[in-house]
Amino acid sequence: MIIYPALDLLDGQCVRLQKGDFEKKTVYSDDPFALVKSFEAAGATALHLVDLSGAKDPQQRQLSWIEKITTKSSLQVQTGGGIRSTEEIQALLDIGVDRVVIGSICVGEPSLVEQWLEKWGPKRLTLAIDVVKENLDYWVAIHGWKTVTKTSADALIHRFA
Repeated sequence: MIIYPALDLLDGQCVRLQKGDFEKKTVYSDDPFALVKSFEAAGATALHLVDLSGAKDPQQRQLSWIEKITTKSSLQVQTGGGIRSTEEIQALLDIGVDRVVIGSICVGEPSLVEQWLEKWGPKRLTLAIDVVKENLDYWVAIHGWKTVTKTSADALIHRFA
């Protein structure tokens, strides 16, 4: 089993958002790399990194922080946060990210995601599906839990299985 400690990165700080609300954040550290090193010292071999700045605005993707983490730690890094383009995936892989996490775009542009899977395969891409239960149904939530779609989790899983 691989345990992935998670780090949510917003403007160079480690944070948690309350229900995806950027205005309701708790800052845990101003030094993400120190946290990464503490995970490593505790025996972690992998890291789940969410680039919240990049999710909010792809032009603000924190590539320098991500590259520091991938090149100066021994952790296998999977990262996501609003990945919307082929170029973003390639840029992340080029700086040492092991796996790129794809989420909301699976609902909006599934054919594009299928092309990405053909190009990079499941060892380089991870599909993350946020799910909301309503009565007996499970619907996919997108854009940081802000929108609940009428796409069933089951249908999306079967499409990409």
